[in-house]
Amino acid sequence: MLARLCLEQGRPGEAGDYLRGALHAFRRAGAPQGVYRALLGLAECAAAAGEADEGLDLFVQAGQCEGAVGEGGEEARVLGAVCEAFAAAGRTQDALEGYRLLRQVLERHGDRAGLIALLDTVGGLYFQLGEQAESTRCYEESLLLKSAVPQT
Repeated sequence: MLARLCLEQGRPGEAGDYLRGALHAFRRAGAPQGVYRALLGLAECAAAAGEADEGLDLFVQAGQCEGAVGEGGEEARVLGAVCEAFAAAGRTQDALEGYRLLRQVLERHGDRAGLIALLDTVGGLYFQLGEQAESTRCYEESLLLKSAVPQT
């Protein structure tokens, strides 16, 4: 809870300190769900600090926690932050690769609204790169999802 508060107040370093302590305690206690959540939190801290590579590495580590149950919304939020950090650093191709992973997370959890937002974001990145065909494909897929019958 303190880590989340620090992160929301723009203090990713302090949030990371809390999360590293929690990670150590969870590993010592053999609590895979706690390890998973601490690693996701550290990934988000890294992304907030502009350390996208470290954020992606920590995200992947979290996904490899045996016995932990993935949480789609949290995974999507953290991976989205990592992708945004790549994009902010001008590393568009790395951002696009991250967004491909994010798409898998969103599809796995049936998050249609998240997928629509992702397609719009990726379409914009392709537009900035001058890749009109890919940009148009993303926007058309987004429109198709928007016009589809809502999921029940």
